[in-house]
Amino acid sequence: GKWEEMTCRGPSGCGKAGNEVICDQSVAEDKDVCNLVNDFVCSSDKKGNEKADDQVANNSNTSAAGAPATNTSQNSGADANSKSGSKSGAGGSSVGIAASVAVDVLSVSNSAAIGNSVAVTATSGAVKVSASNNVDAKAKSDSTAIDKDGSVNIAAAFSLNAVSITNTASVGTGANVTGNGITVEAITPDTNDISSRALSAAGNKGGDVAIAGVAAINVVDSETKAFTADESHLHGGAGAVNVTARHDLRTQALAASAGFSGSGAGIGVAVAINVVGTGSGGSHTIASVGDPDTNGLAATVDGTGAVTVSATHSIIPLNVDFSDLPSDIASKLSSVSIPLTSLALAAGGSTGGSKPGLAGSAGINIYDTTTQALVDSNAQVGQVGTPHASLSVSATDTTTIKSAAGSVGIGVSGSGIGAGLDLSIVDKNTRAYIGQSALVKTGGVTSVTATSSEDLLSVSANAGIGGSGVGVAASASVEVLNTNTRAYIDSGAQVTQTGGVNVDAGDTLNLVMVAGSIGFGSSVGAGAAVTTLVHNDTVEAYIGSSALVTTSAGAGKNITVNAHSTETEVAIGAAGAGSSSFAFAGAGVINVLTETTRAFVDRSATVNAGGNLTVHADDQTKFVSVAGNLAVSGSASVGAGAAVAL
Repeated sequence: GKWEEMTCRGPSGCGKAGNEVICDQSVAEDKDVCNLVNDFVCSSDKKGNEKADDQVANNSNTSAAGAPATNTSQNSGADANSKSGSKSGAGGSSVGIAASVAVDVLSVSNSAAIGNSVAVTATSGAVKVSASNNVDAKAKSDSTAIDKDGSVNIAAAFSLNAVSITNTASVGTGANVTGNGITVEAITPDTNDISSRALSAAGNKGGDVAIAGVAAINVVDSETKAFTADESHLHGGAGAVNVTARHDLRTQALAASAGFSGSGAGIGVAVAINVVGTGSGGSHTIASVGDPDTNGLAATVDGTGAVTVSATHSIIPLNVDFSDLPSDIASKLSSVSIPLTSLALAAGGSTGGSKPGLAGSAGINIYDTTTQALVDSNAQVGQVGTPHASLSVSATDTTTIKSAAGSVGIGVSGSGIGAGLDLSIVDKNTRAYIGQSALVKTGGVTSVTATSSEDLLSVSANAGIGGSGVGVAASASVEVLNTNTRAYIDSGAQVTQTGGVNVDAGDTLNLVMVAGSIGFGSSVGAGAAVTTLVHNDTVEAYIGSSALVTTSAGAGKNITVNAHSTETEVAIGAAGAGSSSFAFAGAGVINVLTETTRAFVDRSATVNAGGNLTVHADDQTKFVSVAGNLAVSGSASVGAGAAVAL
């Protein structure tokens, strides 16, 4: 039959009321589900990857094919899906209250390892240590309260995903690993999808107060690490040696609320929050030859194939899911893709003259990430026999945020107030390097690259409409970005006899910010909108003090040290106000930038290129800032606009 992930072991079990399934969730056990087809009985069910094993590995038709089990320490999957819905209705002079909560708390740890002091040999093939992990979590809560004649009506909905992910692949201290190619990887084969949605509506016909409040929150911590420990030894033969850490995340928080009152106050509040990385350094994605957290003897890699050390991290928005809509509408929207990181919408309306219609919304995204790829201090690459074909050390961190916050406050016979904030705070540390006193020798190019990119869209739009009183609207779009991107060969390191050296660090920012507000009121109309960008960006590419970097002889054996940064911003602040008595409209665009881009060869370093030596730094900044306002009044009006760059 059809199964829904619901906890329903309470004394009332599962039942059906009309087209709705009712589950008693007062008692619950892990993995509970509810059968929606025949008898509506509760039963335990299996996780998604256990079902996959039944269908593939444990199926007589497919088991002979040797399909690997998915539910192992090397290949892990976790899914969480919480749903909560509440409805309340009351007549007469009563209070209608509806509350709904959906919470997912996940802690997932996955590892694949070759232990300490172990000798592993693949006589004619490759050796692979692979930790593969996928986690999806979805929390949904809906709440509705309706009181046609009463005085107070309250509806609240809360959705939370709290997810902790650890994924590690390692080769232990003192281990000797031999093969025709070696791979050590901790990866996300598909994106980890974390979404939270909360909807709430409250309304009454003749009462004084209608209140609706919602919060949709995602909190994600991830630790993804692939490394060979200090004093480990990889013998890759003619095959490639790859050390790879990769974590790809998609997040979304959607919150919407509406509160309407027939004669009193209508209040709507919505908050959508995404938090990625809560500890020191936030979420980590690290790939290394040698362990940067210890100070042991040298890790070594030898062979003639290419060596790649790669750390990749990305956070992008999920597409909006329309599957919960009526089937005819969902089918029409099935091909529509709307990527959103956060959306907060609120509406408050009142028809009474004494109390206003109030609405407030906030979309908040806080990201803290560390992405590093390195050959650790004292490590040795290509020091035995014929050197490796090439060495690539690369760290890449990609961040995309699409967010919006909007509110409408309407007072048909009174005042209307609407306010909204869209806020992003992003801290990123992206580094690729060859550590202090490390020894590297390659026949081809040695490349050390660090790349960071940020693509952000922020919209805050609000309206306040007062039919016979005051109409006030305020909007703010605020982005605070602290990015550090570095690629370097550290002090005392020796990179010799190479076919060329490329040290490259780059950061790219693309940002669109829009803040708009409209305030109309019979007595006073006021609208204010502001966009604010604070950008602290450091990009560095360098060869450290006392380092030795040389190529083999010959034209084309070049050494390049390149640091580059590009910032492109479009910021629009627009405000409008109208009133028969007094109207005020103000708009502002504020940009505060600290940009540092450096490429250098430090003191006492020795650099010899068979071809060209290039040390280059470049920073390009392009801004379009617009601050506009319109104030219209039968009596007095004031308009102010400013664009400020510091």
